[in-house]
Order: sequence, then C-alpha cells, then structure tokens
Amino acid sequence: MKRSEIIKKDGQWMWLVDGEPFVAYAGELHNSNASNLKHMDEHVWPYMKDLKINTILFPVYWEMVEKEEGVYDFSLLDGIIEKCRELNKKAIVLWFGIWKNGTSTYVPKWVKTDTENYFRAEERHGKKTATISPLCNKAVDADRRAFGKLMEHIKAINTSETTIAAVQVENEIGLLNSDRDYSEAAEKKFREEVPEDLRKIFDIDERGNYEQLFGEDAPEVFMTYAYASAIERIASHGKEICDLPFLMNAWIEKYPWRPGTYPSGGPIARYMNVWKKIAGSIDVMEPDVYVAEFDEVASQFTTENNPLMIPEYRRDVYHISNAFHAYGKYNALCMSVFGIEDLMTPPELRLGIFNPAVLATLNINLEAWQINGTPDVLNETFDLLANSQKTREKARKEGKVYSFARNNETEKGTVIETEKYSFQIVYNPVNKDKPKAAGMIIETDEDNFYIMGTSFKLMFLPKKGKDCNIGILDYEEGHFEKDSWICERPLNGDEGVFVQFFDHPETKRLELYTY
Repeated sequence: MKRSEIIKKDGQWMWLVDGEPFVAYAGELHNSNASNLKHMDEHVWPYMKDLKINTILFPVYWEMVEKEEGVYDFSLLDGIIEKCRELNKKAIVLWFGIWKNGTSTYVPKWVKTDTENYFRAEERHGKKTATISPLCNKAVDADRRAFGKLMEHIKAINTSETTIAAVQVENEIGLLNSDRDYSEAAEKKFREEVPEDLRKIFDIDERGNYEQLFGEDAPEVFMTYAYASAIERIASHGKEICDLPFLMNAWIEKYPWRPGTYPSGGPIARYMNVWKKIAGSIDVMEPDVYVAEFDEVASQFTTENNPLMIPEYRRDVYHISNAFHAYGKYNALCMSVFGIEDLMTPPELRLGIFNPAVLATLNINLEAWQINGTPDVLNETFDLLANSQKTREKARKEGKVYSFARNNETEKGTVIETEKYSFQIVYNPVNKDKPKAAGMIIETDEDNFYIMGTSFKLMFLPKKGKDCNIGILDYEEGHFEKDSWICERPLNGDEGVFVQFFDHPETKRLELYTY
C-alpha cells in the first residue's frame, strides 16, 4: 500500500493517506518564512495553533539544501516536520528548485554565478532574464539530483508516520516578460521539427516546425513542451525514490492574457493536455486563485481528468465562503489560504506586507490580501467542513451533494433541484466586509437535508408540475462533531417560514414532507 495516493474510485477523486480518506483544509506559509527555525518559533508557530487547518504547505529551498555542490542539508525540513507533528498537522512540501514564480531566485549560488553551464533564457533581442532556460540540461540534471536527495529524505521522514502527504515540484513555473526563450539553444530547438509526441497531443499528422504547425501560438506551445519535458525528468526521478502525489501549481492565465504577462509555458488550463501527457509523473495541476472568478477557474482545472486542489487562495473574508463550493461542487482535495500565519498575528507584528504597486504589476487586486474578519470565518468554515466530511462523502457517492456560490454582484440567487424538492436560494445583499453568499446542501434521503453556508435564505418549492404543499417536520440548528449531528436548538416555529443564513458559517438540519 502506498503511504499517500490520489485515486479515482466510482467516478470520484479520493486522497488516501495510510489507507484512510484525507482532505486538506490548509494554509501556505509566506515564501521566506520557512528559511529559519528561530524565525518560525517567533513569527509562525505561535500563530498556527489556533487555526482550524489540518495541513501546512511550506517551501524547501534548493539554495539552502545544497549550498555546496553535492553536500546536502535537510535540518530545516527536519525541524519544521517535528513541529508539524507536535501540532498534529500534515505537510505538503513545496520544492523551490530551478523555478519559482517564473524566475530562478532560489537556486544555489554556485548555479546563479555559473551562467555558462547554467545558462539563462533570453528575451527576443538577446537580453538575459533571471530565469534559467528549461533547455539547459545541466541545470535540469542538477535540480534532478537535489530533488532526488529530497525525496530520499522525505521517504525516511515518513517511515514512522506519513506526515508529508504530497510534494509540489517547483512553483508557478514559466517565463515572464517574453513569450518564449530566444537563447541560442532555444532558437535551434524552435526551428527544428515539432516532436512526434507533441504532434499527437494536438492530432497533427503533418510535419513541420513550431511556427508552421502552431502559428501565433507557437512560442507558448514551445515553452510548454520545454518546461513539461524538464519537469518530467526531475519528477520521474523523485517518484522512483518515493512515490507520493506530485503537484504542479499554476500562475493562471489572466488579463491581459498574453504569454509573458503570466509565465509562458506554465501549466495553465489551456495547455493542461500537454502537461498531462508530457509530465506524466505530476498527479495534479493546481490553480493559484487570487481572482474573483472562482467558478470559472475551478471548472477549467477539473478537466483533463484532474482533481481540484488549490495551494494558494486569496485571503479576504468575502471570498472565503467559496470553500463550500470548492468542497461541494468540485470535491476539492485541498484548499489553502496563502500567508496563513498572518491571520492570527497582531497587525503590528505582521511581516508579510504587500506593496500595492507590486500587486498591480501581478494583476492582483489589493482586496485579495485583506484579512479583516477572515480568521473567524475561515476557522468556522474549515471546522464545519472537516467535521461533516464523511457525511458529505457518503452522500456524494449517490450524487446527493449540491452547492452554490454567488459568482458576481448582480446575481440574485439560484434554484437547487433534488429528486423531490426544489430549493430556492436567495442571496443576501453584497457586503464586501462579510462572507459572500455560498453554501452546500447534503441530502441524506429524499426528505432529510443538512444545509450549510453563509449569507442567503432558502425557501422550498414543489417540483414543476406537482400540485402539493411542502411542510417542515424538523428544523434544527446545530453542528457536526466527527460526523455526528448535535442539535443545539429546534426551530419549528415562525423561523420555518424560510431558512435564513447570516454572515457567519452555520449548519441546519431539515426534514420535509409534502401534503
């Protein structure tokens, strides 16, 4: 039995850790906060213990693992895992190797300074970038060796218990500020005949170079194939050593939608078919979601036989309630808020301050980083979802989990159809300082339902064409404790006219009947 694996069973994605179903309700640390154990003791761990997360995502930096070529040091990783075990948290390790956010900032000094052996990608007019070219075989081989050593160490760490449940290979890879690499090695490859395995993915029979076969899309297709091929060399080696789920996150395609404004060649949804075929050792392609269009992104990343995992999610209280839609409609295996340590840190002590100018350059709205009100809502949402997980999984097998979320400020509501009833959902007015309307309905039999969510009211309608009335046999507010329903208060009086959910996550139980 594998220690951790992501499988598809009866049409549903499942994550099994030591044979038991697992779902990550997670948070990711700031990029540099895992670089010093003393810093973590002072600025991270004190603010983690009160968060209702079961998984921590944190980086392992190549530059700190292999400061001297061929000499490896995993003391940072060991110290962090020891603390994860004290707090009873699982971990997802992020390998900051050759590429992180479209650049090569975390490579060792001996790689950075040797630009002949570890050559850079170049822009159109020969300007060198800060990104090592994916066509640099020596760099890929060096990363491959270091990643293999990391996986050897993770295998040893997991011997006693499976703490590290998955590994993310690199981070938001691709090339920024240029549609493709114009280095000498890249120019040569770009003019050569397109490889047969890539032509097969696009059902192209004729032979030709990238421009001949892909036209204006040629630069990005070229970079996608180059990065995916390089990642497969790295990941396949690591997987042979320790077979954990491997993840690959994406800086998603967004306005102005030109390769280079987002990392060209990265695992965006449009080229997930290439990534799935060429980088077969990667189990899940993940979107980093800082945009407001959650449903659009989630639907794109659940194509190509890909489960939904979100390693980086925006932090504002208004959008946190999308968790109900993620775990409801999309059966997410992971949703992780970025900069999780900030949530419980007093404002005057926060170190992760984001410059508005930088966020504007990255096309990220400043409001995505606001955390006023977020800690309580996130804790309540994750606690609610975790304690109802088995109930949800059982209903999902029968297709009895329904979810919804306001997609834009003009939406008024929706209708959820079950076999016997229609539920009219009316969204509360928009208030950006409170969680938006979102929720989930779990049907345990045709008359019994658990309703959870925030900021909406619910009314009952007979099915179209049915001449009947709907009544309430039981209406309770309460909560789950390890999938056991605890009734806190029956509400069978005036409250039953409609079911109201306010601006904090809550759960209610309904038993209906027709007459």
